This record gives sequence, C-alpha cells and structure tokens, in this order.
Amino acid sequence: MLVTATAGSERSSSESEAHVRRKRMVYFGSWLMMAINYMDRAALSVALPALVVQFGLTDIESGLVLSAFMWSYTLANLPGAMLLDRFGVRAVGSASVAIWSVAMMLGGLAGSLGAFLWTRILLGIGEAPSYALTAKVVRIWAPRREWGFATTLLASGQQFGLAFGSFAGGLLVSLLTWRGEFLALGLVGLAFAALWPLLYRDDPGAQTVRSVGIRESWQSLRALRSASFMRIVVATCCSNYVAYFLMSWLPIYLVRSQGMGVVQSGAWTGLCYLLTCAVAIPLSRFADRVAAKGRLGRPLLAALLFVAPVVLVAANWTHAIFAVVFVVVLASSFNVV
Repeated sequence: MLVTATAGSERSSSESEAHVRRKRMVYFGSWLMMAINYMDRAALSVALPALVVQFGLTDIESGLVLSAFMWSYTLANLPGAMLLDRFGVRAVGSASVAIWSVAMMLGGLAGSLGAFLWTRILLGIGEAPSYALTAKVVRIWAPRREWGFATTLLASGQQFGLAFGSFAGGLLVSLLTWRGEFLALGLVGLAFAALWPLLYRDDPGAQTVRSVGIRESWQSLRALRSASFMRIVVATCCSNYVAYFLMSWLPIYLVRSQGMGVVQSGAWTGLCYLLTCAVAIPLSRFADRVAAKGRLGRPLLAALLFVAPVVLVAANWTHAIFAVVFVVVLASSFNVV
C-alpha cells in the first residue's frame, strides 16, 4: 500500500510538472505572437520618414497612412473573435499571423500610396483576432488567481515587440531600405504561422470550451447593455489612444524634436518599450493586490490608470531625452497593466 501510494504521488507530481511545462510553452508562444504582431506595427512608425520621402507625404497624409490599418482592425475585431470562438485558437492563430505577414510583404512591394494603404487594411484584418486570442489563452490556461499576471505577461509581448521592432526596424531600414524591412518581417511572421500549431495545445485539465456558432456570438452583444461592460469600453478607448499615439508618432517625434537619424530614433524608441516591459510585469502584481482589496480596490486602481498617462503632457516642456524616456515609460507602464 505504501509503495502504491508513493507511486501514485510521483505520477501525480509528474503530471503536474508536465502541465506547468506545457502552460509555460503556451504562454511563450502567445507572448511571441504578440511580440511579432507589434514588431510589424512598429515597422511603419520607424520607416515613416523614409515613406514621407518615397511618396511625398504631408503630415495629414502621414496620419492617414498610420491610421489605415485601424479602420479594418476595428471593424474586423468582432468577426475575428467570432471566428476564434467557432474554429479555436490553433487554427485562427495560424491563419491570422499568415494573413498579416503576407500583408507586410505586399506592403514592401507596393508601388503607390493607394496600393500601400490597401496592404495596411489587409494587415488590420489579419491582426484583428489577436486580443481575443490572448484573452482566450488566459481563460483556458491561467488559474483565476493568475489572470492579472498572465494577461500582463502576454501584453508585455506588445512592449517587447515594439522595442525589438524599433531597434531592428531602424537597422533594417538603414541596411535594406523600408521595403526590405517589410519583406524581412513578413518572412518572420510566416515562419511563426507554421510554428504556432506546435506551440499551442488546449489545456487537457481545463473544462472543455466548446465551439459556438455565429448566432450565439451575436447574442453576446447583449453585454452592451451592461454598465460594467461600458466602463471597460471607455477605459479601453482611453488606453488605446495613449498606446497608438505613442506607437505611431514617437519615432518621428524623436527625429524632428531631437534631431535623430532613423537608427538612433529606433534605438531610443526601443529603449522606451523595453523599460516599459520590465516595469509593467511587477506592476501587474501590485495591481492584482489593489484590485483584491474589497469594493474600493478596483475603482482606485481604475482612477490611477486613468490619471497616469496624463504625464505625457510633460513632454511639451522638456527636450532632455532622458526626461522624455521617463515620461513615456511611466505612461506606457500603467497603460499596459
């Protein structure tokens, strides 16, 4: 009996260790997907000065180019989440990465501003399921007590992707031109699309998450009548404004305000995002503890997250590069949590 119990205990322990290893692999794959996603988003911001010269863009036209992918991204978010519910994380994940990677490569081949804008629209369609995908990964694999940490861990892939994409993007633009940058990053994405099915598995120990039909997905829109849901929407809109403002304009701000070249601008932009990645993960632990403190915890945390990005205004009164980095990292770190 003693031998049997010991063997059973060892088997249970072994299964637990295997589960932890698999969870880490899933987290790593999901984190890497977000990193590649945001590497591709950073590519345009770093290459924008070159595109201004290539296509003779005004500031208004530059804003049009930077925002084009958001048109289709916004409209395709809900359909992308429905497809995710219907076909699952593995299939939609691979298809999503493949579509946006092809869009990147087509962007590098575009011969006119109009053609380039269409590739950005295709990019938005491909990237649309990404947030819903990471949310589903957290739901399937993370224990409830770990949701905040797991969500921020995967979101930190955004900051790392922006950091590495800014560093590498500046170098690629200087070595291969902006067209070479887009083609190279597209090839990286296609390689990951083939790798994703090997990295991801559904948690065999979790409650089965059944596929749902399109009709059932539309019925979930009843959540729009929820006051709590609408508060989340407002908070997300504010968060996204800060995130995309920095992602779109920070590199060109450094070029114009600080007199930097493309490589130097990419390096300083990458440093901002790398520091944000380092700060945001421990900050998420603090956020989890604050949110757990009764009825006042979540409102206090929400108020703090709303107020923190206001520090970006301070960039108007300083031209010291280290002060700019501090302001950007502070606003971005709270924005990620």
